[in-house]
Amino acid sequence: MISKFEKIIVMTDLHLRKQESLIIGLDPIKKFSNALDHALLIHPDAKRLIIIGDLTHQGLECEYHELRLILRKVKIPISLMLGNHDVRSSFVSVFPEIPLDKNGFVQSSFTFKNYLLLFLDTLKSSSDYKAKHEGVLCKKRLDWVKSKLDESKKKKVLIFMHHPPFKVGFKAMDKIRLSNDLEFLSLISKYSNIQHLFAGHVHRTISGKIKNFSFSMFKSTCHQMPMAINSNNTSLSTNEPSAYGILFLSKESIIVHTEDHEIARNSEGIFEDY
Repeated sequence: MISKFEKIIVMTDLHLRKQESLIIGLDPIKKFSNALDHALLIHPDAKRLIIIGDLTHQGLECEYHELRLILRKVKIPISLMLGNHDVRSSFVSVFPEIPLDKNGFVQSSFTFKNYLLLFLDTLKSSSDYKAKHEGVLCKKRLDWVKSKLDESKKKKVLIFMHHPPFKVGFKAMDKIRLSNDLEFLSLISKYSNIQHLFAGHVHRTISGKIKNFSFSMFKSTCHQMPMAINSNNTSLSTNEPSAYGILFLSKESIIVHTEDHEIARNSEGIFEDY
């Protein structure tokens, strides 16, 4: 008998700014709030909300305060992660309750049924543009990953991280992926219980397989990366509809859905019967 599915909502790349500040004419606060309202309305049985980094656009405390204000409507547990547009110290100042590892990185784990969910901190602090926006998992962070995997060999493991640890075919974004991707993949390849990888960063719906690991990536709740795969510009953006992910987890399966919520509803935000 197939066991019951449990839902988890996944969002990424919010890029929140202070009130009335826009990105290519889009209001990231309004866009995220609309996505969240839709997810909470359509999926009231979801067990957790995971946001995979780039919570803000500039890492300012006022931007994190906007996030905290919006998240007051969420009554289920929330896991917040950092991306290249975040600033760790500003985030921790506004969200002091968020768990950190012993070295102060925003890394944590969560046991859900027969799964272990790992939330990694791939933020690399630097003043150099490329170095700032590419990701990294330093030795301390990799040691934390190893310790969690060693402790949980009987669990099915899902790994969440902002930067993908592989190339996805976008010339510009591949340059600012996880910088030590091979080191990370070499580490996790030693564990046969890792079921799936999840990432953001590229602002596209992408799925595939790297080595023995299947992966899913999701669109931003704000602006998207156009399919200009040969461009060297990492800031190219387009006003395509935003989306979020829904995970259906059971003992036997991991199902990953993408909800293009701005397409899925009409102007009144309701469904129609054909």
